[in-house]
Amino acid sequence: MKGMTLGWVVVAALLVGMPVMAQEVGAPGCGDPGARFDVQKVKGEKPKPAAPGKAMVIVIQDDSEFSAISKPTARIGVDGHWVGATHGNSFLGFEVDPGVHHLCSSWQPMHRAGKVGMAAAHFTAQPGEIYYFEVKDEYMMGDAGYMLSTQLTPMDSDEGNLVIDRYEKSNSTLKK
Repeated sequence: MKGMTLGWVVVAALLVGMPVMAQEVGAPGCGDPGARFDVQKVKGEKPKPAAPGKAMVIVIQDDSEFSAISKPTARIGVDGHWVGATHGNSFLGFEVDPGVHHLCSSWQPMHRAGKVGMAAAHFTAQPGEIYYFEVKDEYMMGDAGYMLSTQLTPMDSDEGNLVIDRYEKSNSTLKK
């Protein structure tokens, strides 16, 4: 019985430590947490088709439910490296090799709020295919203060095509 009690204490200590470890590591698709991007939006530019043998990924940032004036910049990562960023109702396209990939969206730290929204997804890419994902950012003010959230979800390709016709393309540059 004594050994069993000690075992439960060890299990409880490990469980208490798990959320802390998860916060430090972040999502598997994310890159360097200190990375920051400058984002310029371009009207009327569409994603280019993927090269032969590659798949195209299009990430669309939807800030329609983000009522704050200052919109987040969403850094987009795949397999542990940032591929670019979006800002305020815009999209980003990039190529990937066939196979399993881990995708991440993480807000660039916001000076005022000091909060970082992070979301992740994984998918299996096939050559010649296009994969659409939506980053849905939300800001809500309530009695207890404000609530920030972000989600990263697969999107139907027909819906994705409609949205990119209305949104601007993001061109991003990593700040040095």
